[in-house]
Amino acid sequence: MGVLELAVGTTILFAVLLVPGYFLSLAFFPKKEELALPERVVFSFAFSVAFMPFLMLLLNQVAGVPIDYVSSVGVALALVIIGLAGHVFRTKAVSVFPV
Repeated sequence: MGVLELAVGTTILFAVLLVPGYFLSLAFFPKKEELALPERVVFSFAFSVAFMPFLMLLLNQVAGVPIDYVSSVGVALALVIIGLAGHVFRTKAVSVFPV
């Protein structure tokens, strides 16, 4: 295993374990002062570890989607979009009903 393969694998591992959970933590705790950085990192890891396998299993068992690279990237992107939408909705950064 080369250094480049190890670096890419480590980057992908951290991205899958932190990025979806980070955006979900923004949705659950939208204010910056609600969580300190170490707490947000722990929640990011916990949310990713909890929600990614659950959604993968749900997709596999209910919809028959095979568990592979494409489906796991799709689930990660879906969690990022859901978390970002929840954060925007809770902080009212974008008006849902324009006046």
